[in-house]
Amino acid sequence: MKKRYKRTQLVAGCLAITTLIVAAGTFIHIYGEAKRTSWPDSKSTLHGATTVIVLGMGPTPTHSILDRTELAAELWHQGFASEFIASGGQGTDEAEPEAKTVATDLVTRGVPAAIIQEEDRSKSTFENLVFSHRLLVERGLLDKTIVIVTHDFHAARAASIASSLGIDVVVISSPGMRLNNRVRRQIREVLAFWKWKVVGK
Repeated sequence: MKKRYKRTQLVAGCLAITTLIVAAGTFIHIYGEAKRTSWPDSKSTLHGATTVIVLGMGPTPTHSILDRTELAAELWHQGFASEFIASGGQGTDEAEPEAKTVATDLVTRGVPAAIIQEEDRSKSTFENLVFSHRLLVERGLLDKTIVIVTHDFHAARAASIASSLGIDVVVISSPGMRLNNRVRRQIREVLAFWKWKVVGK
């Protein structure tokens, strides 16, 4: 009985250590992508104007989605964007689709409404990019490098999903000056990243 108990403890300990190592490795990868893609340091990765996908996000008390639209509008004003896909559906706690919120704020910041296309069906990052991929195919844009705008902690997963769909992307990220509960969001992103790796969504 004691041997079985010790064996169970050993297995549990090994699993715990493995989990910690995997979590630490994932965090390091996410942090590295956050640093690599953070604006304006990532400006040198951009070459000419292209399609920009702005990923939506759920409501926060600090309106953190505006970090993304602010950065996307800056890309337009600096000549790095030719058109936009505002991506994000409507959650049960949202007054309108995230795509609409993104598009409206882009226009407020000087981006012409005529170059913004709304993708308003997605409910997750995976669906953001699946449905945006379809729009890229329909418009014959898949052979070009596409820019994705999101927050820095989200950059690694967004890039990984886009790559799996065959989208050649450059991720440009915001450090998120409006973000609240940043540590909690980073922890959740580690879990979301591994869910994507394991489940594929």
